[in-house]
Amino acid sequence: MIMRNRFRLVARGTAAVTVGVLSTLVAAPAARAADNVRELSWHLDTFKIDRVHRISQGTGVVVAVIDSGVNANHRDLRGQVLPGKGFAPGVGNDGRTDVDAEGSHGTSMASIIAGKGGGADHMLGIAPKAKILPANAGAGSNGQGSQALVQAIRWATEQKPGVMNLSLGTDATGTPDPELLDAIADAVRNDIVVVASAGNSGADVAATAKAPGVIAVNAVDPDNEVSPLTNHGPSLAIAAPGAKIPVAVNRGATNYAYVTDAATSPAAAMVSGVAALVRARYPDLDAANVVNRLLKTATDLGPKGRDESYGYGVVNPLGALTADVATVDHNPLGTPTAATAFASDPAVAEVRDRADTGNGFPTLVVAIVIAAVVILVLAFGVAILVRGRSRT
Repeated sequence: MIMRNRFRLVARGTAAVTVGVLSTLVAAPAARAADNVRELSWHLDTFKIDRVHRISQGTGVVVAVIDSGVNANHRDLRGQVLPGKGFAPGVGNDGRTDVDAEGSHGTSMASIIAGKGGGADHMLGIAPKAKILPANAGAGSNGQGSQALVQAIRWATEQKPGVMNLSLGTDATGTPDPELLDAIADAVRNDIVVVASAGNSGADVAATAKAPGVIAVNAVDPDNEVSPLTNHGPSLAIAAPGAKIPVAVNRGATNYAYVTDAATSPAAAMVSGVAALVRARYPDLDAANVVNRLLKTATDLGPKGRDESYGYGVVNPLGALTADVATVDHNPLGTPTAATAFASDPAVAEVRDRADTGNGFPTLVVAIVIAAVVILVLAFGVAILVRGRSRT
């Protein structure tokens, strides 16, 4: 469930009113200061974004957004969206159109990551100098069995972005799709920082988010409280602002529309933006060390250490950019196996058992062949021994 509140920014001298779930917030140049996009962006103040952007703005980093496409014509995303690719019927060829007419999900996530700002009535992203690579899996790309989603992730991995954002809503209680999890594992293995939303069903962390090496993100409000509607569990890695977050949407002919969003999807986009800042600041760090830096510098909340609501804590961009953090030789969130990102799950045991041994044969077949050879050698040895004794 994605919790969205829609507001309208109105002209000076009138009231800003909530007009229901499906109405939009339209930025007007004459809007009251308390009602503009920047004033609603509480997370930027929490992040001390002015200080952060003096250190890094994500220059040179590409963030792949696996979603419903991105409206490249929104005024806060013009020039920010690279040519991508579409993988579902009717989504276009380059990913630069958001086919989610109802929610503008991909556009919203992209604006959090790399909105270029430009004033109080514009959306300023966490990494405004980063670029967005859209891989459009269709408006229903939250479904975990989507072949288009698998194809989108694999294609994006081939483009070698620095960060991959998976603000998905996969079902934690369903059977994980081995193909999907293997595609995510491949991204992790290819030195990409993979960030995924934990989910919003009040259950366990979504399957895509608890894959080894993936940063599973929960959402907090301005008081650093976690909603009971978001997913919790031991796989949570980090938390980030995810309540009443202004985002860009693709409604209206002006491409000036915004709404406020509340869910783990925007929280994941926040972390993707911070990861882009870190990759730009420390270009020699591999993905494992970027992940480690985010976790080591998070603001610990809840029970001391990692817990099932906040993970290691709330992401701290300034700390991630400035702290002295020792390097590591492996991803602290785990390393995918050669065959699947979810080797501990019985639903993909068959995939695990078919892990390539390096010569193209499945493990089980190789084991059977080796056993047969051993038996033949032993039998041959016994036959020679018996023959030798019969001659003496």
